[in-house]
Amino acid sequence: MDGARLITSTEARDQFLQLLTTQLRYQNPLDPMDNTEFVAQLAQLSTLEQLEELNSQFENLLRLQEVASAADLVGRNVQYRDVNRALEGQGVVEAVAFEPDGYYVVVNGQSIPLEAVRGLY
Repeated sequence: MDGARLITSTEARDQFLQLLTTQLRYQNPLDPMDNTEFVAQLAQLSTLEQLEELNSQFENLLRLQEVASAADLVGRNVQYRDVNRALEGQGVVEAVAFEPDGYYVVVNGQSIPLEAVRGLY
């Protein structure tokens, strides 16, 4: 699967619309597309758009849940361990920070990735 990439839902929708438009443009006027087939294709497009919106809402919900989880740790004693950055320790969460790569808690003046927090003590 080298060189292959996943297409976005927007790209999929655009490709679907191009295909449908081409199909309508070149259909035989003496043998037009069946109405039920046309309606089924429009229903597929509608379903795709609804799934795209649902996915967006789930992503927003996940972000809110992460913010709430991080904010709930402020003022609490936590233990943390982040194998990738070789961080390990414990301390009071002083603040929460958001960086482009995720949420961090500040413990003893040091930014710790939220996923490195292993528990309260």
